[in-house]
Amino acid sequence: MSTTDGNKPKESNGNGTPNEPRRISIEIDQFAPAETYYGLKNTAHQNPRRQSTFSTNYAASRVREDTLSELPARRGSHDESTLGQLKFLINVDSTLENLQKQEDTDNNFQITIEDNGPKVISLGTVTSNGFRRHDIRGTYMLSNLLQELSLAKEAGRHMIVLDESRLNENPVSRLSRLIKDTFWDRLTRRIDGHVIEIAGKDPKDWTDDPRPRVYIPRGAPEQFEYYTQVAKDRPEVRLDVQWLPEKITPESVRDMNAKPGLLALAMEEYRDPSTQKMTLRGVPFVVPGGRFNELYGWDSYMESLGLIVNGRVDLAKAMVTNFCFCIKHYGKILNANRSYYLCRSQPPFLTDMASRVYDKIQHEKGAREFLRLATLAAIKEYRSVWIAEPRLDSITGLSRYRPEGLGVPPETEASHFIHILEPYAKKHNLSFDAFVEAFNNRVILEPELDDYFMHDRAVRESGHDTSYRLERTCADLATIDLNSLLYKYEVDIARIIRVHFDDKLAVPAEFCTGNMVPGQLETSALWDRASRARKKAINKYLWNEEKGMFFDYNTVSQQQQTYESATTFWAMWAGLATPKQGEQMVAQAIPILEAAGGLLSGTRHSRGEIGIERPNRQWDYPYGWAPQQMLAWTGLQRYGHQDVAERLAYKWLYMITKAFVDYNGVVVEKYDVTRPVDPHRVDAEYGNQGSDFKGVAKEGFGWVNASYVYGMQICNVHMRRALGTCTPYETYRKMTEHGQISLRSRWTYGSRWLHYYSANGSGGEWMGDGGEREESAQEQAHPQSQAIDPASPIQTSTMEDRAAAFAFRGFRMLISGGENATTMTRKVQEDRESSDNNPRQREGGRRCSLLLVVLHSTLHTPFKSATMSTILQKTRNKANQDGVVTQLIRTNYTSSPVSIPDDFLAPLADPSSITVSQIDFANTELPEYKGHYAVVLDNVLSPQECEELIHLVEQSAGAHGDDETVENNGWKPAMVNAGSNKEFLALDYRNSDRIIWDNEVIMQRLWTRIVEAQGMREHHSVLEGNRYANVMGMLAVRRGDRWVFSRKGPNERMRFLKYGAGQFFRPHCDGTYETPDGQQRSFYTLHLYLNDSAQALGIKEPKPDLQKKEGKTGLEDEMLRGGATTFHSYNERRRLDVDPKAGRVLIFQQRNLFHSGDDVTAGIKYTMRSDLMYEFENKGGNEGDSDGDITFA
Repeated sequence: MSTTDGNKPKESNGNGTPNEPRRISIEIDQFAPAETYYGLKNTAHQNPRRQSTFSTNYAASRVREDTLSELPARRGSHDESTLGQLKFLINVDSTLENLQKQEDTDNNFQITIEDNGPKVISLGTVTSNGFRRHDIRGTYMLSNLLQELSLAKEAGRHMIVLDESRLNENPVSRLSRLIKDTFWDRLTRRIDGHVIEIAGKDPKDWTDDPRPRVYIPRGAPEQFEYYTQVAKDRPEVRLDVQWLPEKITPESVRDMNAKPGLLALAMEEYRDPSTQKMTLRGVPFVVPGGRFNELYGWDSYMESLGLIVNGRVDLAKAMVTNFCFCIKHYGKILNANRSYYLCRSQPPFLTDMASRVYDKIQHEKGAREFLRLATLAAIKEYRSVWIAEPRLDSITGLSRYRPEGLGVPPETEASHFIHILEPYAKKHNLSFDAFVEAFNNRVILEPELDDYFMHDRAVRESGHDTSYRLERTCADLATIDLNSLLYKYEVDIARIIRVHFDDKLAVPAEFCTGNMVPGQLETSALWDRASRARKKAINKYLWNEEKGMFFDYNTVSQQQQTYESATTFWAMWAGLATPKQGEQMVAQAIPILEAAGGLLSGTRHSRGEIGIERPNRQWDYPYGWAPQQMLAWTGLQRYGHQDVAERLAYKWLYMITKAFVDYNGVVVEKYDVTRPVDPHRVDAEYGNQGSDFKGVAKEGFGWVNASYVYGMQICNVHMRRALGTCTPYETYRKMTEHGQISLRSRWTYGSRWLHYYSANGSGGEWMGDGGEREESAQEQAHPQSQAIDPASPIQTSTMEDRAAAFAFRGFRMLISGGENATTMTRKVQEDRESSDNNPRQREGGRRCSLLLVVLHSTLHTPFKSATMSTILQKTRNKANQDGVVTQLIRTNYTSSPVSIPDDFLAPLADPSSITVSQIDFANTELPEYKGHYAVVLDNVLSPQECEELIHLVEQSAGAHGDDETVENNGWKPAMVNAGSNKEFLALDYRNSDRIIWDNEVIMQRLWTRIVEAQGMREHHSVLEGNRYANVMGMLAVRRGDRWVFSRKGPNERMRFLKYGAGQFFRPHCDGTYETPDGQQRSFYTLHLYLNDSAQALGIKEPKPDLQKKEGKTGLEDEMLRGGATTFHSYNERRRLDVDPKAGRVLIFQQRNLFHSGDDVTAGIKYTMRSDLMYEFENKGGNEGDSDGDITFA
């Protein structure tokens, strides 16, 4: 842009002649979107002034020439030499014409590797005013030039200045930029009066008068009024505005096929800037692209994954709003918003989509209301569509794609079903069209044909249209994909209600269905039961242990199908698969479904042979689709297989990038993942969408765009760089398989490595293995501190190991000592320099020191995660404020004497009364704990036994009717373990009371009941010590520690805990207990709950008892509320509660399970904690590796 100030006098140029007014230019970003780069505002950028020959700055020119003379000349090139970024001065029309004539040899308006031109063109440079030339070489740069010139011509430019960087841009950067800045906008639509003539066009409308038409639901009269006015104001559009029938039936939908049209979507009020009046406009949505120009169901979810990555949460949120409108008025999320889709839905993803959006907007005004409406809509859709007839199979309890409908699907091309219908037309001696009309109107009945189209509609509802996996059977199949999604619905809805709506959500009339009553309360319990029932049915009918995969189940023939499909991984995405099943799928399903370009939709064996009579289907081998990739990546990550997810993502992204580079920027709907050269060429069914363009691709394809930016988040930085150079995966693997540690340098991932070391209780001594440590789920474990001697020598073998050990030492110093950053850094620096004078080692230590400063500032900033360092620091801060010194006192447990009846906790006559339920963390809100152990046993003690034990405890404390103070009655404030046999009082962290018994008899009796319980047998191998890594830590495993369950049984030490209203134990990890002789150590906690909570009994309101009786034990107080043992994510945003219930036992590993004793809000909670003890057969490491020093008791 240039401006002239006409009020200023013209200045002289020194020769007595006035100068032209000075131009003021605004530099345009070289990677700006085409609308900006070639827009009218870019005048100055596009019209550079050549410097006058006689005013050249001699000195500057001489310096430049001297510098250039030292650079090697390019052989045989007349390219202009330059130190800066090249810019070209281009005549758009003539250059475009020459480029196409010379390089586009197949005349398809694209420049690809299949064109036979010379692959070089010469362009004039800006600095020489076009006189000097520079060669543009190779398919990629030439195709980019074609694209840029096409965009410039579209913008009306005749002369442009073009940055070379737009031609040789890293392809990963270029495609990512185009998706973010261009493709999403090009795929965004609204439906309102401004664009109704465009939105109303339907390439699938085969009627004689395909005019724009919109159907309005009865519940949106304001839209009917709005569109009616649009039709009056714009008669040239010929807009037909129709009311939708009040009751949507297959017959009414069939009758609308003669006049197909758009279905109205959500609208919002806004002020028209031209009239300043309030009016309506459509809520935006993103279309798939190509021939698909409507709001599609599962396409929109997949697109939202990419939109959120690109910061376009507004569009993802808007699509959720449109889906809620559809469910409210049409009863379901539609296949797409066209009238002929009214009976047909698509794979349901609403709860996950809404949750992802909410996570990004939760601090915005109205976010909670957004989540409420989306959840209500999902509940209505779930009940009225997916668990209702005809989709629900009452025998298995599973759901099917089984939409209603009559006749031939009208959106298909006229000839699509000719091979199916023609024999019937001949049978009835009718023309093809006459037979179709008679069949659609039920004049002619053909049951076999009805079944065929029932399955055809089901295939289309599944989104997998079409596939031999589903052909002629789909409506009868309980598919793994649909039931995984419904399991996710159930789990998500339970979580949302529990976490965000205090476990009760009222359902208003517009979202009621069936026998529901307006105002009816939804609670998480119902949805939890539904998810458990579905999971049980899925494992019964769909899981194949021999194949290690999930398969579809035919509810009519009552047989499991054998088609091997990538939909098996949807169970991992939903968190439905057990860890064992996840491992089996990785071991058995990945090898048969993985190809050069990622995951196949299905195996070649399952597809079978193809030919003229049996053509290929697009959802079969050898094709791969973005949804299958993204769901599999997410599922693999969820189950700890990051390496497999990265590999599959790399292959998919490489294939897209290579096609983008070789074929003029093409991005298409689907790919042949077995073709290394032209994977975008798909000849099945209707071909491919997104490849038919001239000059430049402007949209890509919705879910492929999303998969690209989403997949880039999964790949590490080295993978992204390799993709930018179009490096095949096998080449990348060979380059990195022997140098993975150097690629993933400790400094790039320094905090993660320290996180790993501390979580495993490791010190510098482990470094002797050279650091060839495999990354695992343990990296994500919660960091726990351990005391070390800062003066102890560091024994390491390599510079990197040594530097990491220095960093680790500083990390320990931070936690244990509280030194300031300067002192801490100085200590590490002195230690490093005194240990070795090698410059490379000094550099490593310096980097560690810098990293430690960052860690120091992080650890000493208050945050919720309850590491020892946080608790100690909070205590120090509080002590400084209060002027009180926090005292670390030596742990001193004194057992209270008590007399136990001989028959107390006698063996049960029927151990089957005890129920056993292992917590499958992978399928909870805490999948990061996958592989961690916790089990719940109910009815271990009877309510009467619990009451008796509480009475005995209170009796031992001296609180059985005597007027003694708390200080003297045996109950003592529970303290926090600070390690090294020290503890301290932190009432803002733990404020319950505690009393200690040492009673081996009771613990043995309790343990006998536990081990005799039916269902515990399968847990014995775990509790006997086979889960080394998660429980002991990697260090103990590496050094060969062996341990067995103690012959003496559990720890005889019983810690009774008493929580009153307002008492709690904040998030922590349990500390291990080691006997004084060092021969035994605990690895599991055993919790026994002694009274019921309201939550466990399903009582929502407390029963107030204002007449508290003096001198009682508290058993007559109001019912216990709160007090759950809550397992937390490390950021404490997700949780899993185990509610107190009389006689319930909770056993869980002490290492790395972050949990709390939740606040008691009413009543009193009684619980007892002990430990499962183990004896070491062989202890290969140092005695100092004790978790008792690093966590809390």
